[in-house]
Amino acid sequence: MENNTRLEEISCGDYSVNRTVLVLGGGLAGMETSLQAAARGHKVILVEKEDKLGGRVARINSITGVDRKPSQLIDEKVKEVTSNPSIEIKTGVRLSDLDGNIGDYTAWLTNGGSETPVDVGAIVVATGFKTIFCPVKYGLGIADNIIGQMKLEMLLAEGKDFSGENISLVIGKSTEEFNLSFVIAIKNALLLRKKFNATVNVFYTNIKVGGDNWEKMYTEARNAGVNFFKFDDDIEITSNNGEISIVYEDPFIKDKISGPFIITSDYVVLPEELIPAIGTEDLAKVLKIDLGPSSFFNIDNAHILPEMTSRDGIYLVGGCQYPGFVNDIQISARVVAEEIFRKLYADQVSVELTQPYVDATKCVVCLTCYRCCPHGAITIEHGEQYDNLYKSAAQMNPMVCRRCGICAAECPGKAIQLPDYTDEQVLAQLEAMEV
Repeated sequence: MENNTRLEEISCGDYSVNRTVLVLGGGLAGMETSLQAAARGHKVILVEKEDKLGGRVARINSITGVDRKPSQLIDEKVKEVTSNPSIEIKTGVRLSDLDGNIGDYTAWLTNGGSETPVDVGAIVVATGFKTIFCPVKYGLGIADNIIGQMKLEMLLAEGKDFSGENISLVIGKSTEEFNLSFVIAIKNALLLRKKFNATVNVFYTNIKVGGDNWEKMYTEARNAGVNFFKFDDDIEITSNNGEISIVYEDPFIKDKISGPFIITSDYVVLPEELIPAIGTEDLAKVLKIDLGPSSFFNIDNAHILPEMTSRDGIYLVGGCQYPGFVNDIQISARVVAEEIFRKLYADQVSVELTQPYVDATKCVVCLTCYRCCPHGAITIEHGEQYDNLYKSAAQMNPMVCRRCGICAAECPGKAIQLPDYTDEQVLAQLEAMEV
């Protein structure tokens, strides 16, 4: 059987776009992304809901893989962004509403009671994450020697002397979804041991050190004399007159030496819950993008870069996706800036017109495609040019459409065709296979 069905010729269209980038979040991730975008010729509006830039990084003592103090790193970044003429900084401001698509967004920024619209072409979410310290979860109250990892970082940054102290770090009850808590605990255990010659115990149910030099750091901590105690079930932590007692059973030796075992400490460092920044859920609704199972912005899409979302023109950097590390933030910032430049490289860009097309004579404006499109690429257009009863039809924005074909598959009237995958082409291939 002769197959005369051919691929369709690809045409392109020119579209005027706004190249300004709106960055939400003035921490390390937001500042790094702003600098990367500005270096590629974009004007940047950097928005921070607090009254100053910097975020939480400046308050910690050290960063894995970085040879400078976090406060020094943040000061450098603040100086860079404030002195860059391409970056406009707005503090005490949040995003309250959003309309449009890539290259043509209108964002409403709220400061107190006033709301100001700004036109931008792309949006980067870099809102970070926060920690919650809850000693009650372990049956403990508030005390100076019952602290979280963040408090320990701050005490170390302030120069507190832990010489000769007996310190226990518990990481068994922290969320195992993120590596950050494991690496920070081991980093600080090693520091306490080497700098202060403290007796350091680490209690864990599991340790994840799969990353650059993390396993080496874990081995170094063991060799330095840090004690690692594994437990399967809950451990019991009590405080009596300032002395911390930790009762646990060791699963490795319990058949040979019966427990439970008791370790006493001067300090206990408990894991903190890692949760999305305040307002993440509301922001997701404004941006019309989904949150993942842990209520962070979702990155579970194998077909796109982890920094991208279901909507072209909206990107994610840093802890708003998952609590990560500085080198990850720097890589993501470069990736996002390059992706924005690839899409918005000039005031007018050329776009392949390979989006699905609609046969208006079959379209009954049922809104099925409009509702099912995960990318917000479909609008309903009206005019006399549409030859149907409603003088309306669905249209796909070529700047936004990702050619996934969901609309064509879901259209009950078969009014939508996907270029190079039209019904005729698919049927021709099936018929050819039968010969």
